Amino acid sequence: MEITVINGFAGMIKLTMLPNAHIKPQNIPVFLNSFRPDLRFIATNLQFEYSYHPSGLIDKDEQILLDTTEDLLSRMSEVLR
Repeated sequence: MEITVINGFAGMIKLTMLPNAHIKPQNIPVFLNSFRPDLRFIATNLQFEYSYHPSGLIDKDEQILLDTTEDLLSRMSEVLR
């Protein structure tokens, strides 16, 4: 995927795409439904925001952040390309 920035912190993952990203925009609702209600799309800055509830344990939250980011990127690649 044509992602320029991936930001992750307690409770939020943000994926920002290039302005000229080659994606299938008609499939954005399909992608959002894959992670509903935790995922939203902000069209003005081509950003997906995924929110989750942190556990408060650093090791566990790091693993949630990594696993979820991998899941998001994998599903993006399947649905939006």
